[in-house]
Amino acid sequence: MRQPDMLAAPALGARPSKSNRFAAGAIARLVSVIEFAAATLIVAEFGLLLLTVFMRYFIQRPLVWADELGVIGLLWLGVLSAAIAVHRGEHMRLTALMVRFPKWNSCFEAVASMTSLLFLVLMLQPAYEHVMDEAIMNTPALEISEAWKAAALVVGLGLMAVLCVGRILARSSARDLAISSVLIASVAGILWLLRVDLLAMGNYNLLVF
Repeated sequence: MRQPDMLAAPALGARPSKSNRFAAGAIARLVSVIEFAAATLIVAEFGLLLLTVFMRYFIQRPLVWADELGVIGLLWLGVLSAAIAVHRGEHMRLTALMVRFPKWNSCFEAVASMTSLLFLVLMLQPAYEHVMDEAIMNTPALEISEAWKAAALVVGLGLMAVLCVGRILARSSARDLAISSVLIASVAGILWLLRVDLLAMGNYNLLVF
C-alpha cells in the first residue's frame, strides 16, 4: 500500500491562481507522457528479454546487440521513473522534522523542493558536457552513438527540475518560498565562505555533510 505524502498540501479553501492552474494542467499532461513512455519501456524490455531467451536457447542464435539495447532501455526507464517519483514525492527523505512540526510542513516541502531544484540545475551543465564527450564514440554491437545512453541523464535531470517547479507551485506559498530562499542562500553563502577550509579537510568534509 502506498504511503501518503508526508508533506502537507496547500491549505484547504485556498483557490489557486489561473497561472497555477495552467501550470498544474501542463505538469499533469507532462507526467502522463512520462508515465506512458515508462510503461512502454517496461513492455519493450520484457519483450526483448523473452526474445533474447528464445533466440539463445531455442534457435541457438543469440542476439549480440540485445544486451546493449537492454542497458540503454533500463537507463531511460530509470530516469523516467525518477522523474515520476519526484512528482509523487516518493523519493527517500528524512521526515523527522515534518512529524515533530506539522505546521511547518509546507515550508519544509519548499526547502526540499528548492534545494533539489538547485542541485538539478547545477548538474545540467556537466551532464551536457558528458553527452558531448560520449557522442564521438559508438557502441560495440549496435554501432550507434554513446550519446543515446548519456542523454538519458540530461533528460532525466531536466524532467525532474520541471517537476520540482511543479511541486513548488502546487504546494508552496509566497511566504514558504521567501523563507526557503533566505535559508538556502544563507547556507550556500556559509559554505562558499568556508570553501577553502572544506577543501583542505579532504575526505573528512564528508563528516560535515
